[in-house]
Parts: sequence; structure tokens; C-alpha cells
Amino acid sequence: MTPKQKSIVEKMKAGCALVRSFDVYGGYWYWLRPINEKVRKATAEAMVRDGIVIPGEERRVYSGYRENIHTLAP
Repeated sequence: MTPKQKSIVEKMKAGCALVRSFDVYGGYWYWLRPINEKVRKATAEAMVRDGIVIPGEERRVYSGYRENIHTLAP
């Protein structure tokens, strides 16, 4: 894991959630809730690809905006 990935994992263990958001104006982006820290798309997608985090089911929050909460792999 890269140092940034390790940092994200530690923040997730401390209670943050990695969220992939989508809206019709901005496209996709990743961030940590509740600290509102932006996560680079390449970093988050590498974590999914490497099996570090598991994406949950995408849900529609309101018209034009969707979220997908990622959790740490067991």
C-alpha cells in the first residue's frame, strides 16, 4: 500500500467512510465522510482494484446525485 492508502485506511478505521459521489454536473469524485477530505480518483480506484476496500450499493440521494459507500475489506 502507498502511504496515502495507509492514511485512508487508518481514517476509515477511526470511523470515516470512503464515499464515491456522482452528480450530473461534476461527474464522479471520492471523499471521506465526515471530515470532507477529498481523495484522488486514481487512489480510490486502486484501493478497490487491489481489494483494500469494497464498494457498497449505489443509492440515489436525490435527483441527479448518487452515493456509493465503500467499506474496508475483511
